[in-house]
Amino acid sequence: MVRRYTTATMADFLNDVAPFTVGFDKVLDNIANVSDIAHNYPPYNIVKNDDESFVIELAAAGFRKDEFNIQHVPHNGNKLIVQGVQDRGEDKRDFVHKGIGARNFTRSFALSDDVVVDGAKFEDGMLLISLKRVIPEEKKAKEIKVK
Repeated sequence: MVRRYTTATMADFLNDVAPFTVGFDKVLDNIANVSDIAHNYPPYNIVKNDDESFVIELAAAGFRKDEFNIQHVPHNGNKLIVQGVQDRGEDKRDFVHKGIGARNFTRSFALSDDVVVDGAKFEDGMLLISLKRVIPEEKKAKEIKVK
C-alpha cells in the first residue's frame, strides 16, 4: 500500500525523520520543495519498470508534441521541468460541456542525483518521459574479502 501525505503531514513527517538522519539534508530539502507543490494539473503516473528505469506518464489530452518544453537541470538540485504551452488563440467553439483541461502548465520533478532523463515521446495523449538510474562504479556495492 502506498501512503499518501498531504503538504501539512509531509512537513510533520520531515520534522520527525530529520533527527535520525546524517548527511541527508539535501534529500530532505528536495522532499520539502516537492511537497510545496499544491497543483495537480496535469495528472501523472510514475511507473517503475525495474530498479534502474522509470517512466513519468503525463496525461496531456489536447496538446501537440511541439507544445512541450522539457528541461533536465542536473545542477541546482537535479530537476526535471516539464512545460506545456498552447498558443492557438481563443477557442471559438460553442461548448455544451468543457471537461478536458487544456491549459498551460509547468510541472517540476526532483530527481535523485543518480537519475538522468533517457528520452521522451508523445503518443495517444500521453507524454512519456523515460528516466534511468546510472550508478557510477565507485558507488556500486563491492565485496570485501576478509584477510
